[in-house]
Amino acid sequence: MVVVNNKSCHSRSGDVKLLQPAMAILLVFVVGCVTSVPDEFHGTVVKVVDGDTFDVEGLGRVRLADVDCPEMDTEAGRAAANYTISWLFGRTVWLDIDDLKGRDDYGRWICVVYLDENGAPDPEMNFNRMIVDSGHAVVRDFTDNEFNPADWWNHSSLQPGGGCAYVGSVKSNKYHYPDCEWAQKISPVNLICFSSPSEARSKGYTPCRVCKPP
Repeated sequence: MVVVNNKSCHSRSGDVKLLQPAMAILLVFVVGCVTSVPDEFHGTVVKVVDGDTFDVEGLGRVRLADVDCPEMDTEAGRAAANYTISWLFGRTVWLDIDDLKGRDDYGRWICVVYLDENGAPDPEMNFNRMIVDSGHAVVRDFTDNEFNPADWWNHSSLQPGGGCAYVGSVKSNKYHYPDCEWAQKISPVNLICFSSPSEARSKGYTPCRVCKPP
C-alpha cells in the first residue's frame, strides 16, 4: 500500500511541481511490482485439463513449457491426461514460471514443473521432462520463453546409459540399449526412456538391429 501525506498536496505550487516527477517514478515502481511475474510458486493441483494443462490452487491455469501432448479427442490425448492425473492431481508442485512472457495468449502460466520432495522442489523430478520421457508428449521449443528443453536432460543420470533401461527417439521407431552407438546419437530433447522392452513395444517401437535388445 502506498500512503500519501495529504499535507503535501496543499504545499506551495513550486513544491508540488518538484514532487510530480518523484511521484511518477514511484507509481511506475509500484505498478511494476504488481504486474511482475513471479519466478517461483508452489501449490496443489486441483484439476487436470489435459496432458499439458492443469489448474493449481492459488495461481490458476498452468501450461507446461515447451512440450505438447495430443488433443483430448484422441486415445493418445486421454492417455497423456491420465498420466498427468496419476502424477500431479492432488499433489503439491513447484513451478518455475517463465520470466519473459509469464502467460501465453490464453492466459495460462508457462511453467517448468517440479514434483515436491519433503517440502521442496525435487530437481530430478522435472515433470516437463518426465512426460516427454514417458512418450505422452513431444518437445516444442518455443523461442518466446526463457526455457531451453535441452537443459532438462543435461544431468548425467538422465543421459543415454545413465538411468534408462532402454532408450528411443521421438523421431524414430527403434529402441536401443543405452550404450548402443545409435542411442548415443539421440539428441536429449528427443530422448525417450523405457523401463522394459514391453513398454517400448507397447508404444510402437521395434528393436534396433545393431544392438539387438530383446
